[in-house]
Amino acid sequence: MTSAKQEHQPRLVVQTGNGLISSVAFSPDGKRVLTGSQDKTARLWDVDSGKELRQFKGHSDEVSSVAFSPDGKRALTGSGSDENSFTHKRRDNTARLWDVDTSKQLQVFEGHSHALNSVALSSDGTRVLTGSFDGIARLWDFRTGRQMRQFEGHSNEVTAVAFSRDSERALTGSADLTIRLWDLATGRSEIVGEILDPVSSIAFSPDGKHVLAGNFLSDARLWDVETGNELQRFTGHEDEVMSVAFSPDGKRVLTGSNDNTARLWDIDGGEVKQVFKGHTGMVMSVAFTPDGTRVLTGSFDTTSRLWDTKTGKELCRLISFDDGNWAVLDPQGRFDGSDSGDIEGLHWVIGNEPIALDQLKERYYEPGLLAKLTQLEHWWT
Repeated sequence: MTSAKQEHQPRLVVQTGNGLISSVAFSPDGKRVLTGSQDKTARLWDVDSGKELRQFKGHSDEVSSVAFSPDGKRALTGSGSDENSFTHKRRDNTARLWDVDTSKQLQVFEGHSHALNSVALSSDGTRVLTGSFDGIARLWDFRTGRQMRQFEGHSNEVTAVAFSRDSERALTGSADLTIRLWDLATGRSEIVGEILDPVSSIAFSPDGKHVLAGNFLSDARLWDVETGNELQRFTGHEDEVMSVAFSPDGKRVLTGSNDNTARLWDIDGGEVKQVFKGHTGMVMSVAFTPDGTRVLTGSFDTTSRLWDTKTGKELCRLISFDDGNWAVLDPQGRFDGSDSGDIEGLHWVIGNEPIALDQLKERYYEPGLLAKLTQLEHWWT
C-alpha cells in the first residue's frame, strides 16, 4: 500500500531524452565522461561542473561505441546498430576521431562494409582497433587514418575488441562463439575462449593475464590468457550480459545486462558484491572511474547513471535533450542543468498532478551537483 507521504512526495519527470545510451567511457583522469547514443551523436560531460560540454556530430547512424585516447585529448566513436545482422548493410560503417576541446572531426576510419560494433584505442596512443558486422577486425594508424592490418579468422560478426595494456596484442569476440587473441605485429591469432552463445563484450585484465567476456547466456566468464583455461563464471543476471569491465586494480569485475541491472563481482570467489538497480531499460555499457570508487552505466532508458561501488547507491543520472539542454538528477530530487536549471524537458509531479519546474526550484536546484556527488563521499545522505 502506498502511504500518503509517498503519494505527495514530489518527483522529477523527464519528458524527452536524447536517445538510447549505447556506450559510456571515463577520460583517463576521471574528469570527463563520454556517452554514445542512438541519436547519432556522442556527448562530453564535465564531472567538476556537471555540464554537457560538447556534442560530436557527423555519424549517420547510431553511435555504438566510444573511447578516449590515453591523454584524454581525443575521442573515438564507432557507428552501428543492434538491428544489424551479418548481411544487413547500413549507411555509416565508420569510426571517427574527434578533438575533445573543440569537437572538430580529425579523422575518419573507413573500410568496413558493415556497421561497427566496437572501437578501441591502444595505450601507446598510436593505433585504433575496430570490429564490425562484416566479421573483420581492422587496425588503423591513429594519425593518418590508414589501415595497418586486417584480422580475418572469425566466421561471424566481430562483436567486441580490446587492446592489451602493452599494446602488443588484441582481443576480438564474435558471434561465432569464440574469443581470439591476436599478435599485432604478425597478425597471427589463437582461440583463448569458447562458449555456447555469441560473445557480447570482452576486456583484458590490467595485468594482461586474464580475459573477461560477456555473452547471451546471461553470465560472464574469466579465462587465463596463456593456458586458455576457464577460471571463473559470474552467474546471477537474468538476461544477456551486454558489457563487461575490470576494476583498475583487477580485483573486481563489472557487468551490465539486458535485465536492466549492473553487477559488481569479486574475481577470486565469483561472489556478487553489489547490484546496481534503477534503470528501466537494458544496461548496454559499463565503466569504472580511474580510482575504482564509482561506476558509470549507460542504458536504453536514455540515461547514464553514476553509482557508488561501496554502497551500491545511485548517485545521479545524466540526461541530454534533443534541443541541446542537459540535466543531472539525483534520487532525492535535487537537480542541476543548463540555463540555470530552467529546463523545458523536466517537470515535477505530486501524486498525479504535474506542476511547473520553477515552483520547487528554490528547494531542489543544486548547482554543481555532479561535482559534489563525485568529490564528497556520502554527501547525498
